[in-house]
Amino acid sequence: MSKPSRNNESKKEVVWTPEDINKLVETIHAWYGEYMQYQKDRDSSLGYRLGALSHHNRRLSYALMIFLGAVVGMMVVLTYLGKVSGDALLFLVGTITGYVVVMIQDLIGPIFEPTPPEAK
Repeated sequence: MSKPSRNNESKKEVVWTPEDINKLVETIHAWYGEYMQYQKDRDSSLGYRLGALSHHNRRLSYALMIFLGAVVGMMVVLTYLGKVSGDALLFLVGTITGYVVVMIQDLIGPIFEPTPPEAK
């Protein structure tokens, strides 16, 4: 089987006229405008989403802190009355303190997980 012959005549040289360049610039300008509008809309929706997420996290944190405060308060009263040992109160306070530290760490950490580096 023979290779297809390459004709120099089939290769046409591209000539850019000023009209073609103007059309290209107008097309790029229109696409750029649409892209910038897309970026603005995306950033706006991301800001709204992050605001809603932080509002939800705050409300949940307040509710959990009130609940944990009530549990510790009841344990303090029971310890004072002699119904529960001081060791149980100390264990509960230590556990809740660890929970609060981890919760604060999650709240101040990154909201989105960073992309893992590519495997080599």
